[in-house]
Amino acid sequence: MPRSLAAVQAAADRGTRSVAELCAAADAVVAAEPLARLEYVTIVDPDTLGELVDLGRVGQALTAVWFGDVRLIDNVRISGPVPPPSPPR
Repeated sequence: MPRSLAAVQAAADRGTRSVAELCAAADAVVAAEPLARLEYVTIVDPDTLGELVDLGRVGQALTAVWFGDVRLIDNVRISGPVPPPSPPR
């Protein structure tokens, strides 16, 4: 699970803003684990918990994964892409 959430942050660091694409990065990591079954992964606004469509400055990635009959949940704060500095005037 930590690797799947790290994949979300790595995708965000590369500039991905689409929540669907970010979640697909986590899904791919879980899908590569033969004993794991993804229940959900989503990214929400950390203040309202409303689901996001695109990542802004910050989001909270939430996931639940089954390993056999054990359900694990985890979450992590995801930083959006940092804009380049403005050129001096």
